[in-house]
Amino acid sequence: MKFSLLYLAEPKFGGWVTLSEHLYNALTACGHDVSMFTVGARLKSTTSRFSGTVMAQQVPPDAVSELPGNLFVTALENKSAHIAKRLWKRKVIYNVADPTELDAARIESYAKAHHLLCNGPMMIEAMARKSLKASIMPHPYLPSHPVGQRDQHAVSFSRLDWDKHTDIICSANQMLSFANRCQIYGAENRLYTYMSLCQKFPDWKSAYRGQFAKESGAGAKLAANFKWAVDMSAIKGEGGRVQYTFLEAWDAGCGLILNTKWTGSNNGEMRSGFNCISVSDGAALAAALSQDPPQEIIANGKLCLEKHSPKAIERIVVKAFS
Repeated sequence: MKFSLLYLAEPKFGGWVTLSEHLYNALTACGHDVSMFTVGARLKSTTSRFSGTVMAQQVPPDAVSELPGNLFVTALENKSAHIAKRLWKRKVIYNVADPTELDAARIESYAKAHHLLCNGPMMIEAMARKSLKASIMPHPYLPSHPVGQRDQHAVSFSRLDWDKHTDIICSANQMLSFANRCQIYGAENRLYTYMSLCQKFPDWKSAYRGQFAKESGAGAKLAANFKWAVDMSAIKGEGGRVQYTFLEAWDAGCGLILNTKWTGSNNGEMRSGFNCISVSDGAALAAALSQDPPQEIIANGKLCLEKHSPKAIERIVVKAFS
């Protein structure tokens, strides 16, 4: 089958880009003819790097309705909602990643879509409250099976920000021996670190290692050197579902520690005691990091990758277009 993936957003990295890249790779791995497109002021005859090994061609807004094959909008940000109106007469699928994407401007185009996909029960419920019907598509993920030294203890490799609750990690680090502390990687929101870390944890930067490479598979490759991966995210309306840092941690063979605010709903794929461990504060995180991860948690995480595999995603996407 021929698929055109259309990215209607500006961010050059983050969840939207990562999903688009993995969806492209998943469908390509299954033998489909896949092209990636972005939107700009004019048509560019050559492609440019989108993310990882994925190349994309830029097209003008008035050309999006003429893209070939099955049209899948991988991301739609609010400021591009006027472009999505050009697709109202096309058979198109939208991926809707989180509740912040359910504003009036975007809902107008979602309502015209052939099918909507999202990544978990909580999003199904959120969309139903907006009178939108959707099916679940887990995050596409093509494992890289990284091999690392596994000679370090714990790592966090998401953003440093309020919704990531990096302060919980810094609190735990104060209670741990140097060998068991969690090393922190990721892009820094300097306002957050100034207000929430510098004043409460003056030496927090002793565990901060800066940003890591943005190429495909970099998170999993980094995590493969550690026993534990820690992600303290707590985002309203998004608990229970999988984030790409979780998939990369499983792929790397790490034990995964999450925030209880993420796993507490029991309405999603992330289950404490099965494929992760959840903690509520710095003391609980320090207690978890004082030992090695249980092997069954690691094994179950590896098994969970199957529902995110190219074949699993292909079945969902092909059915959505039928």
